[in-house]
Amino acid sequence: MGASTAMYAQWAVGMLEALERAPAHDPDEDALASRRAEFRSAVAHLLGEARDPLSIGVVGEFSAGKSLLIEALLGMPGLLSVSHVPTTGNVTAIRIDQSSDGEPGPSLQERAVVYCTAPETAELMAHLHGRLQELAGLEGLGERELGELGAARPGPEGWQPLVDWCRRYGLSAQGSKMSAVAEETLLLHGAYEEGAPLLGRRYDLSDAQAKQAMSLPSVPRERDGGWDRRGTAVPGSRIPDDVLAACVPLIRKVELRVRVPRTVWDLGDVGALTLMDFPGLNSPKSGVRDRFLSRRELRDIHTVLVLMNAQRGPVASEQDFFDMLREPTADGRERRSDEELRESILVAGGRFDQLPVDDAAGLEAALLGAPERLTERRLLGQKDTGVLDDIVEASQSLLPAGQHKQLILVSPMVGLAALRASGVLGGEGADPSHRPTR
Repeated sequence: MGASTAMYAQWAVGMLEALERAPAHDPDEDALASRRAEFRSAVAHLLGEARDPLSIGVVGEFSAGKSLLIEALLGMPGLLSVSHVPTTGNVTAIRIDQSSDGEPGPSLQERAVVYCTAPETAELMAHLHGRLQELAGLEGLGERELGELGAARPGPEGWQPLVDWCRRYGLSAQGSKMSAVAEETLLLHGAYEEGAPLLGRRYDLSDAQAKQAMSLPSVPRERDGGWDRRGTAVPGSRIPDDVLAACVPLIRKVELRVRVPRTVWDLGDVGALTLMDFPGLNSPKSGVRDRFLSRRELRDIHTVLVLMNAQRGPVASEQDFFDMLREPTADGRERRSDEELRESILVAGGRFDQLPVDDAAGLEAALLGAPERLTERRLLGQKDTGVLDDIVEASQSLLPAGQHKQLILVSPMVGLAALRASGVLGGEGADPSHRPTR
């Protein structure tokens, strides 16, 4: 816990102690009793927030540069999985601790995969069923098919009727949104048949396995090569490669734990923090699942960094993530107000240094020939940087009106180059010759 958060925790403990020492109120004063209970709950919540690591969610479309930015922040190029094509993705939670002054560079301490619990899997199946109902009504299915789908809602007895419906009707309109969700439902069911003993468990991973679980490419499934369910590895041990590949849809998140020196990132004010790398919500094979799991993790995020690709401009998923933040949670907590949410969002234009430029000399003269500090506003209106105008405009739909301090331009490659030049890169996972492109 850093000095700043420790101060808040100390204040919260003092307030709770003072509340306990306060004179007892009149039993007839119900309003006062209610106020005291509300105050105690609020202070207890603040104490929990102060003691937990600060959490920052990094969201954006595929290839916006999320993983590359995180690697630059940690001084660990090659830490995360990268890909040149959109693939199924999983939430990756990176717990960051401050290393001791004697450690030469950042280091990777732990890698693990966490599987959904049985209730979470059942909830995901119910969510897929609801999405199928929405799409089936739009795609002109008959009353019989719609009736059978309505009756196939997953319940305590399982979801076999839903699986049967997907096989009988859901794949009839190939290429449609409904058929994509039906295929996703069948993939989840197949993974459940293979990996039900994994539910609710956590397993250590090798470096190669962790990257596989982060990007989840199309890995051949070896149904007969596999594993004895009765001999499933105990929680905390290493999981076999074929089990990991066969049960991809059941993964809730991947967890990493790293230590960084102060020369890379000084955590003095916070002590420790967690970065959450969220998948882009554009996978054709797991879009509903990805959204469901991302929403569950986003509800506990303190700050959200929305990263837009300055080469391509904003896309729909940035607003999609914000809409998820606005949705009520399933555990009964009150949702945060739009004003509070907007205050907790940062927007970054990544890869801005890779913009294609036709008139490099003219742009350099316009930007570097003036004494003012180079900001995103000075880039606006330039012939070769028009996409940045779109990013600034889109960011205003996510941020409070007129709020510019929450919008920045970033270049992970410049950051990594500076770290290499300073000589602080080193440790496990820091390969200076590896230049990821995600």
